[in-house]
Amino acid sequence: MTRSEWLAKNFTHVTFDECVGNLRVPKINVDLTYGLISTESKEEFSKLVFHLMPSGTVVDEIPDEFYEGKILLLRNMLTKMLMEEPNHKMADRYLNILERRDKNHWSKESKQLKVEQKEDKNLSITFDIV
Repeated sequence: MTRSEWLAKNFTHVTFDECVGNLRVPKINVDLTYGLISTESKEEFSKLVFHLMPSGTVVDEIPDEFYEGKILLLRNMLTKMLMEEPNHKMADRYLNILERRDKNHWSKESKQLKVEQKEDKNLSITFDIV
């Protein structure tokens, strides 16, 4: 089995939780999702995958479409988490990840972003286009 085949078979869900609704997914999905956040490129992610895949797996290149698709799903999941998060400190964490992983849409250099919790406990997210 090759690395790309192993990923296609085992990285079935971009998730931070082993329970997705009623479905239970292997912990490797959580580890690989965190790997997408902690790495800066497909090459760096490939090196991480090398350490997570079983011994004897043939090393090949991860297809661009696979990697880009997982990054897209991760960004979408983080955006949803950001918009639904009632705690402003957690929202700040998600925003920091999005700023790092999706600079084109979330970078502070191109937009002014502010997350704060109002006195009435509502979360306020402000986008000022520069």
